[in-house]
Amino acid sequence: MFELPQPAVGTTDDTKDGLPVISVQEDSKTLDTFLRFCYPSTLAEDPSLDSLTDILVILGAARKYSLDLIERKVCQALANPKVLEVEPL
Repeated sequence: MFELPQPAVGTTDDTKDGLPVISVQEDSKTLDTFLRFCYPSTLAEDPSLDSLTDILVILGAARKYSLDLIERKVCQALANPKVLEVEPL
């Protein structure tokens, strides 16, 4: 995507502060959690996923962008006791 020729500045409607904007389907909460898995801090652990809804949206993003390591980490969250109590099936 970044190697493709970029439009000249000011020729596209999808810009903010003079930079091109790339639209994605995920909401800001999903992207925030997803990117924390991608760029972890050495001082922090992976984000906690305490609801099945959170797990499913992050899992969908991991599959969409073909990030197998994140997919495996998110699948491990399915065994979280907090999730199993609320969604045992």
